[in-house]
Amino acid sequence: MDLNEITKMYDFSGRSVIITGGAGILGGEIACALVGCGASVAIVDRDPSLADRLMNRFETGCGQAIVVYGDVLQPELMEQAAQQVLDTFGRVDYLINGAGGNSPGATTRPDQKFFDLPVEALRFVFDLNILGTIIPSQIFGRIMAGEGEGAIVNVSSMNASRPLTRIPAYSAAKAGVSNFTQ
Repeated sequence: MDLNEITKMYDFSGRSVIITGGAGILGGEIACALVGCGASVAIVDRDPSLADRLMNRFETGCGQAIVVYGDVLQPELMEQAAQQVLDTFGRVDYLINGAGGNSPGATTRPDQKFFDLPVEALRFVFDLNILGTIIPSQIFGRIMAGEGEGAIVNVSSMNASRPLTRIPAYSAAKAGVSNFTQ
């Protein structure tokens, strides 16, 4: 295989990619790689200022990136984000669901045993990871279905199959993401 064949395999020119949690560490690196491969990338995040650290990395002359405010737990905000992406790029080809995470309130520690984890903290972590994957999949998936093509990639965790004992809500939610994806 030569360099031209490899370059062609990873050519995303004319394609748009939405990355939820795109201003985070994993999402940001994925965004940089895709822009370098010619994609038009929409970084969707509830804290758009986090994407500031990435902007100079997008000056490759290959693809392009925009930052869009969105909260994966708020369907109406995700609808607005989808419209902004369509207004800017004209299409939706790929969705990468990278939003997620844990919360100190849902983590056991010497001063907070499993039996004392607050339901609100557990619910937030579970919702962020599982609903934060399903809601964008519904909204952007509907657009792709209407276009007759597209792909969705859901970011899970090794905790889905081998849970860590200190983070039960995160592990359970990522297991749900893996199940939803399969």
